Amino acid sequence: DLIPTVYDEAENIIEAIEHSYLSVYGVQWHPEISYGFDENSRKVIDAFIKEASIKMKTRESEVYVI
Repeated sequence: DLIPTVYDEAENIIEAIEHSYLSVYGVQWHPEISYGFDENSRKVIDAFIKEASIKMKTRESEVYVI
């Protein structure tokens, strides 16, 4: 149920998606590239690490490595 909403025809890459009925959105962005000099990139990565750490502590038996 994911719908591409931004598509780069020249590169043949989907840049953004959204779910057809849930409030779920995704964009292609690499904040790790600009982590060292962009505050917003640091905020995204740091928040992701914080949330992932919390999830891992509460669901240790459900963590899968792919």
